[in-house]
This record gives sequence, C-alpha cells and structure tokens, in this order.
Amino acid sequence: MNNKTKKITITLFTAMTLFSCSGQTNQQNLNANHIMERMNNETYNVFEDYMPEKQFNIEQFRAKSKRKGYNREHDFVDADGIKVHQWMSVIVPGRKIYGFWEVKPDQYWETRKCPHSIYRFHSEYDVNGVLTKTHTSFYGNKFGIIRNYDSSGNVVSEEDLEVSYPFSIDNLIDKMKAEYDIDILDKQLVFIIDRRRSYMVDRRWGYYEVFIRDLTRTKPQMVKAYLIEGDTGNTVFVGEADARSVPSLKTYSIQYEYQKYLRSLKQADE
Repeated sequence: MNNKTKKITITLFTAMTLFSCSGQTNQQNLNANHIMERMNNETYNVFEDYMPEKQFNIEQFRAKSKRKGYNREHDFVDADGIKVHQWMSVIVPGRKIYGFWEVKPDQYWETRKCPHSIYRFHSEYDVNGVLTKTHTSFYGNKFGIIRNYDSSGNVVSEEDLEVSYPFSIDNLIDKMKAEYDIDILDKQLVFIIDRRRSYMVDRRWGYYEVFIRDLTRTKPQMVKAYLIEGDTGNTVFVGEADARSVPSLKTYSIQYEYQKYLRSLKQADE
C-alpha cells in the first residue's frame, strides 16, 4: 500500500492539531484539495487527513430533514463531492445505533463518504451542534483512532483501535491481493468483512472475517470465507458457505474455528 496511507494515525492527528489553529476557510481548502486528488481512486482512505466540521448546522438540518422511521434524516452532496448523511433520533433514549452508539435526546450524527470508496468518516455532535467525537470505518468496522473533543473543537482524548490489530487493514488488503488475488477494495467482490475479538479464550489480539462473493455465477449463492489473525496475519481457516446462512455461519462456524485454533495454541504452550 501507499506509505502515506499506512501513516493514517500520524497524519490524521497532525492534521487535527493544525486545524485547531486554523480557520474555516483553511479547512475547506485542505478538504477540497485532498478529496479532489483522491476522489476517483478506491485504493486510498480518502478521509486520511480529513478535517471534521466543528459545528453541525442544526437550522439547516431542521429545515431539510425528513422523518424516516425512528429518525429524522437529511442527505446531500457537499461542494467537494462528498455524500453526507445526517440524522438524529426521535425516540426515547437508550436505543443503539449500529450496536455501539447509544441514542441521546437531540444529539446529531453525520457520516461522509465518497462515491468510489468504502471508507467512511463519522462525526457525533451534542445538543448544541458542537463536535464531540469522530472515527473512520472500513466496511462498517471502526478503525484507526476514536477522538473526543471539547467545546472548542480540541482533541481531549483518544482511543487507538489498532492496539488489538498489529496486522492492519492495509496489511489485510495487501495479503488478500497477494495470496488469493482478491481485491477487497472492490465492493462488488466483498460480501462482508468483520473485525472481531475472542472472548471465549484469553487472547489479546482480534481477528478478521472476510466473506467474498462468487462473481463467476457458477455458484451465485455461495461465498468464500477467510478467517485471518489480527496479530500475525496468518490464515486460520478457509471455507465456503451459502450466503443465506452467513449470519449463522459467522456466529457458529467461523468463531468455532477460531476458538479451536486458539485452544490448540494454548495447549501447545502448556
């Protein structure tokens, strides 16, 4: 992968620091130049140096958003060509968004994406529209660093999500291409990619589950499953499954194979 991409943590933190001393105009120029350079290149994390918006435009959101189920939502394309999805919950507190965000009254959320990229940039804002948290995602998996902000838009704390994954997403992209000739940046090929942690066996590292579609159409209902360690990058398991049973496959078969593998390592150490 491009060295610049592999330095996502350092470059994003540096950009955040510089941003705290710059104005809105500088932010817009940096974002525009960066996005236009990479907009049509799926290889890059297009939000590598992205500057989050400090303030959520509540007035605009209230004027243009529409009720959709339990949310109010607004979708638009900004001046840089980025697709923006904004929403807020209109139900009681306590509901989870995507399983990990707890809904709070009058909070606002925003997701940004480019047409040719599977990377996403997520921002969370408080009741006054002030930025409180950001993170990036890859096929729905949070990665990199979660950042928390104070009322002035300064970073006050960080959580490094890569601690449990020395074998990074960039490494996974390279491995799948080199060993299996599979480009997991191709959205048509990928059925599901998950990053998970094992809780059945004491182990620090996480692992990847990669499910790939059969585009030859010889077995359109089948997906190829790969289980890869998050520390060494070793392939633990390769199998095939019916796409219609992937949820149960993920819950039982894949995780069972990983637990079995971890137990064999533990027994070898004893």
